[in-house]
Amino acid sequence: MIGLIILLFDSALSQKKNLLLKGTITAYTGADVPNCFVKILSTKKNTILHYLNTSDRNSFSIIVSVQKTDTLTIHVSSLGYAKFEQLLTFNSSYKDTLELRIVLQPQYKQLDSVTVKAPPVWKRGDTTFFRVNAFKEGGEKKLKDIIEKIPGFEIIESGQLLYKKKPVEKIMIEGEDVFADQTNLLLNNFPVHVLNNIQAIENQNNNKLLKGLYGDGKVFLNLGLNKTSIKAAFGDGELGIGSGERYTLSPVFFSLYNKIKIGLIANWNNIGNGVSLQQTNELKKENEKNTEGWLMNNYPLQLINNFENRWYIKNNQKDNRFQINTPLSKKVMAKTEINFITDRQSQNSYYNSIFYNTANFIERSDTNNINYTPRMLSIQKSIKWNIDSTKALEVQGNLFRDASNSNQSSIYGGLNNANSLQNNTNNNWNSITLLTSFTHRVSGNKAIEWSVNYNKQSIVQQAVSTSADFPGIFTIPNFYTNLSNIINNKVHHFKSDLRISTKTKEEVTQKGISFSSTLLNINSNSYLQDKNATQSIYQIDNNKNTNNYYIVSLQAFYKKSIQLFFKNPFSVDAAVGFSNARINNSTNVRHIPTPTVNVTMENKHKYSIFDGMLILSYTQNQLASFNLNEASFYPRQTNTYVKVTNTQIPNRILNITYSLAWEGKKNLTSSVLSVTYYSNLTSSLSLLNYKGFLLFQRDSMIQLPTNMYSCNYHYTIPSVALNAVINVDASYTYKTAFLAQGIDNINMRPTSYSFYWIMTNIKKNWKKRYYVRLENSISGYTFNIPNFLGENTPTTTFNFLAKLSQRFILSKTMNLASNISFYNNNLFSDNRAAFTYIDLEWNYRWKESPFHFIIRAENLTNQNRYFNSNNSMLLQSFYSIPLIPRNIFSSLRITF
Repeated sequence: MIGLIILLFDSALSQKKNLLLKGTITAYTGADVPNCFVKILSTKKNTILHYLNTSDRNSFSIIVSVQKTDTLTIHVSSLGYAKFEQLLTFNSSYKDTLELRIVLQPQYKQLDSVTVKAPPVWKRGDTTFFRVNAFKEGGEKKLKDIIEKIPGFEIIESGQLLYKKKPVEKIMIEGEDVFADQTNLLLNNFPVHVLNNIQAIENQNNNKLLKGLYGDGKVFLNLGLNKTSIKAAFGDGELGIGSGERYTLSPVFFSLYNKIKIGLIANWNNIGNGVSLQQTNELKKENEKNTEGWLMNNYPLQLINNFENRWYIKNNQKDNRFQINTPLSKKVMAKTEINFITDRQSQNSYYNSIFYNTANFIERSDTNNINYTPRMLSIQKSIKWNIDSTKALEVQGNLFRDASNSNQSSIYGGLNNANSLQNNTNNNWNSITLLTSFTHRVSGNKAIEWSVNYNKQSIVQQAVSTSADFPGIFTIPNFYTNLSNIINNKVHHFKSDLRISTKTKEEVTQKGISFSSTLLNINSNSYLQDKNATQSIYQIDNNKNTNNYYIVSLQAFYKKSIQLFFKNPFSVDAAVGFSNARINNSTNVRHIPTPTVNVTMENKHKYSIFDGMLILSYTQNQLASFNLNEASFYPRQTNTYVKVTNTQIPNRILNITYSLAWEGKKNLTSSVLSVTYYSNLTSSLSLLNYKGFLLFQRDSMIQLPTNMYSCNYHYTIPSVALNAVINVDASYTYKTAFLAQGIDNINMRPTSYSFYWIMTNIKKNWKKRYYVRLENSISGYTFNIPNFLGENTPTTTFNFLAKLSQRFILSKTMNLASNISFYNNNLFSDNRAAFTYIDLEWNYRWKESPFHFIIRAENLTNQNRYFNSNNSMLLQSFYSIPLIPRNIFSSLRITF
């Protein structure tokens, strides 16, 4: 017998009495095990007293009749686990209730002279399994390296992981939540050598008590480990040094076997590893993301999409992540997560830009020296109490702190002033959140959820800009050379949700109510002062904010399936309510009442051999709080000030998406076609007024639509003739917009732009000794610029990229890889730039030891700069970023 039982009882049984038998069933990893068969036998009578299946739960509660001195045998079985069996002998000390905790161990079967090999991909319900070894080529180190080779997955430019075009919201490890919400962190740090399979789980819900009742349509990943890693601690570590005083030290440690689950990820380097907006954004929760628009842009680095960080970033990062999950008792689990990031990033950049200035386009060049020092701390503590098998209470506290600093020195050209500027910005942003949630699974077909969220924030930021051009820009005395932007905002936010879910047959109905209130004390000021602060300050007109915002919202929501058009019903998720923003300033009180509507209709159906999906949605909501400021200009950057008018007009968005997908049953062939119509029924008309290098922007909300039409296509073809896999992706987007012409008499001019993208790649290997991947892509924009703006404005730009990746397996312990990238950017423009980037990597493993030795030769062509462009209707900018020169980097990696 393999198992564990905890028996809790104190008083005597009668000669014959009813016994309430309760049990919870978990795996050896601590994960819940549903769909178990439970059998209770009387040993003396040799009869079955009870037999049941737990269905989608991992618990049971039954009443059995027992004698004073009786012996029961409990059998528990589940697919993939060894049978559990235990004898219970009763005596006079037992209570009327017996609580059992059953832990199932894995089942291993040895087959004589037979090797069982799972297929590369198989599906079970909503879960698709991918056998990791089937996709390995020999040089994979981290999760990102393998997951990019698995069909259906992609990592987009922002760093977010998608599966079938849907964002992956959690990555669990053997069902455990260890850094689960930080998907980018795990992609870049979780070691590959411990993986057995990767499970893509669709239609998931964060709450385990709701399993089998409804799913939120979310996509989770579960990383299945090999047997050895499950039973012991595992991880890896890398120590590397290179030319130019470059280094890396990155230990990774996980332990999941015992009751205490531990995760540690540290990353100390100056090669750009871990620098991404996605990874730092994962430290911010919903409350912080809703209010970060009140902060000025802190001048982070210009990141290059689809370009390795180590090729161009200079930094000095100390990134430390730690999480521990500990059971406080049989029913209470505590989780503690600590994240601390500090870095020193530097970059020189050059921009040659064309700005739209309401009446015409103006040219400007700028050379920048940026030093950005992010300092972020996030501490999360949660305690979950599983009251019984149907009730759970969770309390969570979050602390977030951003104390980042940035310095930028810029020299401008193309304007009338001397055009030099120095900026220094300091953040002091603190946020505390207390979240409580309660779930009651009333029955297998009904559940009640209730949550309360309170958040308090202090958003403090100070920026000082120094330039001899300020007196000329504002026509003031020459000693006013320092421009200060001070922000001191306070936020109090409260939100409570109540949701009731019921299930009849296969249909789930949800209804509930949501209430939120937000109090914002906005205090910002922009003024000029002399260098030594001996003169009186010069207040910039219309740049001081002392407003109080009180925003209240009440919504009722309802979700149900209805029959329309198709054979399969539509899933309708509707929320209607009311929001009111009361804005107090020194002179008046203003109310902005807004009816709110959020309706999404989704239909899944079959059309011949295709799976079809139609999504219709309409939303009407109040503008974000930082867009409600009408009284005065608010600093969005140290050189950009924004004011919004007509804020009583709500955001209204209509979206229609239809997709057809097909997957081959016997191979990896797949095809997806999707078309989207997106209409922003409330548009924003921007009036841009540049004063030297300062921008004063007025955004006016207008009730005229801007539309977007897009079409996306993906096709994966396993070619038998070539013994290769071919992928084809194509995308086209057309979007309309408005340009404002004039300063006093403003006219709206309709305009549009189009985006094109085509990518093909082919993957092939020869007897798993030589792997090759060839990728080609071309992307570009075309702009419809109105004639009154002149003919000298560029209207078309395209980029071409070709990549050749090769890996030679020299032996079981040695391989050689090369990457050759050819860039031809800014085609059809005067700033066209073509260059080739090459690097080599040699990997060696000492026989069967855990030690790996790696040598990389980077930038063999010794490219000096990366050239590209940022394009929009209002700004077209050509830029260049310096690259790390030719270098050698060697590292020692250990896996365990």
